[in-house]
Amino acid sequence: IANGEKDGARHAGPVLLFVHGFLDSGEVWTRLRQELSGKGLATATLDLRGHGTRTDEPGELSLDAFARDVVAIIDPLDREIILVGQSMGAQIAELAAVSRPDRVSGLVLLTPIPLGGVNAPEEAMAPFKELGGSAERQIQQRQALSHAIGRDDLAWLGGVGASVAPEVVREVAEVWNRGHEAGARPSAYSGPTLVVRGVSDPFVDGAMIERVVSRFRDSMQADIADAGHWAHVEQPGRLAVLLSTFAYSTGARARSGAAVDWTGAFAERSASSFGDALASDVVLEASVLVK
Repeated sequence: IANGEKDGARHAGPVLLFVHGFLDSGEVWTRLRQELSGKGLATATLDLRGHGTRTDEPGELSLDAFARDVVAIIDPLDREIILVGQSMGAQIAELAAVSRPDRVSGLVLLTPIPLGGVNAPEEAMAPFKELGGSAERQIQQRQALSHAIGRDDLAWLGGVGASVAPEVVREVAEVWNRGHEAGARPSAYSGPTLVVRGVSDPFVDGAMIERVVSRFRDSMQADIADAGHWAHVEQPGRLAVLLSTFAYSTGARARSGAAVDWTGAFAERSASSFGDALASDVVLEASVLVK
């Protein structure tokens, strides 16, 4: 855990626990965690089995098994948790949140693969399954799914993924493509959920985002311009603003017991909802509409 600090004081707010995606590791969140530390937020991450520092201990490879890896991090933490999952990590984060609803106060799904899977045919999945052991092929694939990611970042990400065993790559690709049976139903997680898309992501497109958003009863969506599938690497500063706003508004909402935060008030189109969500002494100096 990296604790966000401000003026030397340890922040007592939520811990943002990051869950990486296919072929990645906890290392890919480094820049975003640095941005959030500057905003006074504590963060934590992990390597899923078969990835990163755990390439020699794959064990069972399934979404449920990955979710158990996440729960093993949540349980010892005596703090409010906000789960942030990217790509396949979004599937895993939702399952972990459902498993520990009393501990997870918010859920962020970044460039998410739907919990029900992509269900792409074998010919479409073949290129993903053949990425194992080849940094060069991974670099090409990541470049195709990014906006304008730099050469150094591509080499870095390719190196992270190249350490994953080819047989693990094939099996895990099948895991996220097949998805989980719970994805066919509305989500059992009822807490606030933020779904974030990289505008230039050709894989997680608008239709896929709608599949995700529609399953949550308390959801909101945000887009990040000039970002593709790895928005946390491409635009860590912009993503940090979204996450810090979500984290602090979620915490304020929990403390006040309000039914909606200010973003939810838009959906209700109710002056009273805004009154409940905003501080009594707030001063609105300007209004801004951001698409």
